[in-house]
Amino acid sequence: ADGQHAGLGHFSNTYAYIGVRQQDGVRRIEYRRAGQAPVAGPIVRGRAVDLRLEWGLAGQTSVAYSLDHRSFVPFGEVSQQTRASYRGSRVGVFTYNDDAARGHIDVDTVEYSYDD
Repeated sequence: ADGQHAGLGHFSNTYAYIGVRQQDGVRRIEYRRAGQAPVAGPIVRGRAVDLRLEWGLAGQTSVAYSLDHRSFVPFGEVSQQTRASYRGSRVGVFTYNDDAARGHIDVDTVEYSYDD
């Protein structure tokens, strides 16, 4: 629905996310980090998009998207996450609409992996 945002984010004392935003019937990839204006990316013509979020022990988060389910395109800037409260860093799948109580997303798969 118009006004809807949906995506994958890393939240601590700061945040960064990659997602999709729909406005005037057009869906676009969107990147945003704390204190910065959203960065609009390419138009999403299909009904599905893959999102990737990576971070390491140094607290740096990077994001990427795939429109073909095979190759990922880095997007936005590498974001330095800062220390959070006792809850620590969190990863989240989200959706919200600034314009009205409408819209939805369908999440098929969430994968979480880490290196030892």
